[in-house]
Amino acid sequence: MHGLAVGLQLARMPFAEAVEIARAAEDAGFSKLTVGDNMTEGFTMVGAIGATTRSAQIHTSIVTWTRTPVLTSLAATTAATLTGGRFGLGLGTMPRAWSEDYHGIPYANPVGRMRDYVGAIRAALTATPDLPVDHEGPFYRFRGYRPLVPPSEHRIPITLGVIRPRMSRLAGEIADGVCLDSMNSVEWTRDVLWPQLHAGLATSGRPRSAFEVGTAVISAIADDPHKARNMARRTIAFYLITPYLKDVMTHHGCGDAYDRGLEALERGDREAAARAIPDEIVEAIAVTGTPDEYREKLRRYVGVVDWVRLSPAHANPLPIVIDQARRIVAAVADA
Repeated sequence: MHGLAVGLQLARMPFAEAVEIARAAEDAGFSKLTVGDNMTEGFTMVGAIGATTRSAQIHTSIVTWTRTPVLTSLAATTAATLTGGRFGLGLGTMPRAWSEDYHGIPYANPVGRMRDYVGAIRAALTATPDLPVDHEGPFYRFRGYRPLVPPSEHRIPITLGVIRPRMSRLAGEIADGVCLDSMNSVEWTRDVLWPQLHAGLATSGRPRSAFEVGTAVISAIADDPHKARNMARRTIAFYLITPYLKDVMTHHGCGDAYDRGLEALERGDREAAARAIPDEIVEAIAVTGTPDEYREKLRRYVGVVDWVRLSPAHANPLPIVIDQARRIVAAVADA
């Protein structure tokens, strides 16, 4: 698509379908394929897709801080080698409950933890069999790390998944790029995130050209635009558990709708939660419609970001998610 690179998120689908769709996306001109720690384990998917594609970049979008920095550096080095240098390491946080309840990792000061995590990974990536490395940070520490093999010959860019101002500023300061979260809108990006990204870049002394900005886009395509909107609506409602969705909805004047949706979700009524998401929010956050409408709406991101990560509306039955991924590929191929 002119003026905008296109990537595809391969989430919530079996390996066979993910690999098949990855190949089709690459053939259709997608320049990035992304996987993450959501419905599957991220690095395993990188290996599977990397082994069966030829040219597309493969990013984790995102993997989280549940692995030690040393293990993450080793996984990233392996992925870079497997893909012949096509790998990018995308890191991000996760909801507080997942971090603390699932993994036993305190969520206090996520920006400080992410700063230390990136620094520790970068330190580990510089270690060699002959030159061990130490890292002593507020959250992560290791001593005398000496890998058994030399570092990767390929550069491994590190990007952050962000949606809120402080993490966006950190990304501009320390990362090679960002992928903005899917619960995002062009207005939120322009009004809230871009000022912070610029501030971070200024702190680092880097130009905008040295920093790649992508955004995740919930996508739903159908011959009936109303059906497409409802697929996206259910997926947006899935994120009512996250406080950052409230930030974005409030920015659009829909904070009360967020509160109604969360109340419905907390009482177990997912359908009512989805109904609470107004059309205005669906249109602002997601890209939906017929194939022609979908392609036209994607153009709103030209000049706002460098690339889009198109994500099938995942809060729908698995056959629909797989079908949506194929429809996204077909729509972009025809652009």
